[in-house]
Parts: sequence; C-alpha cells; structure tokens
Amino acid sequence: PSAPAAGLAISMKYSGGAAIAAPLAVVALGPGSRLARLRDAVAVGLVAGLACLASDPWPLLDPQEFARDLHAESQWGESRIIGQAHRPNWSLYGESTLAMLGLAHAAAAAVGLALLVRRDPRVALILLAAPALYLAVMLQQVLFFWRYVLPLLPFLAVAAAAAWSELARRLAPRRPQLALAALVVVG
Repeated sequence: PSAPAAGLAISMKYSGGAAIAAPLAVVALGPGSRLARLRDAVAVGLVAGLACLASDPWPLLDPQEFARDLHAESQWGESRIIGQAHRPNWSLYGESTLAMLGLAHAAAAAVGLALLVRRDPRVALILLAAPALYLAVMLQQVLFFWRYVLPLLPFLAVAAAAAWSELARRLAPRRPQLALAALVVVG
C-alpha cells in the first residue's frame, strides 16, 4: 500500500493505521543514505496524514472531541463481550483465521511465507510489516470479534498465492496457470 492508501485506511478505521507499515518498510529497506530514508519516511507520514485528514477532517474540526472519542475507543478493548471465549487472543486470531481461510489455504499461506522469506527477505518484510504492526496492537486488547481478522486476510492470500504458484509451476511447468486454477479451486 502507498502512503495515500494508508492515510485513507486510517480515516476509515483507526486500526487501518497499520497499513502505514508497508510504505515505511519500503523506505527503510530502500537504497540511499540514512538521512534520505529518514526524509522519505517523514514524507510517507505527511502524505498519509494529509490523505487521512482530507478524507476525514474531524480531527481538525473538533480536536478535543476527537481526542476524547479516540481515548474512549482505545479503552473499549479492555473487556470481553458476552460469550467471548476466555482464551488468549492469539488463539482466537489463529482459530478464526483458520476457519476463514480453510486448512489448505492456511497451510499454503505458511508455506508461501517461508518461500518468500527464502527467496527475497525484503519482499517478505514488506508483506509482513502491516500485519505484524496490526497484531502487535490488536493482541494487546482483550476484546475480540472475528471481523478483527479481516485485515490480515489479503496478506495471507498473497503468501498463499506464492505457495500455490510454486506448486502449480512444479506440477505443470508448461501450463502453470491451469494447474494454479485447479489447485486454488480444490484447496
């Protein structure tokens, strides 16, 4: 995701702020001096901030009310909802991710992440930056809804695609697209 997309994600849902990790990872892992990378990171932050404020000017229009509501929302995650399992959140995230993806695609995502780390660690870091930041924040909360897993799914789908593509290439080197379609449907 680019800096403007991260800003839009923040304006739509504050937890979307984790999207800023991807363009910052690109800058951090990119070429140039430390000073140039710092300058670029500040630019990413400014562009994301401007995009956020352009699409949701509430923090500018009523900063005190915005700050109160943001603080209240941050406190909301400190208690369970009625019926929520009394297990650690990491297990709830794992269970719901597995249920949403299915066993085959979840396994493919794990294999795909390993492939990406082996092939190009920088690409893997960029792919994992946003979900890692998201989980670092969300796993500190007690409150859990299955919908909290949804922001992780696109990243896991990319990882799964890496594994399915590699398997398709090995199974049918002349027609990997057909093999890939079959694997994804069967999986």
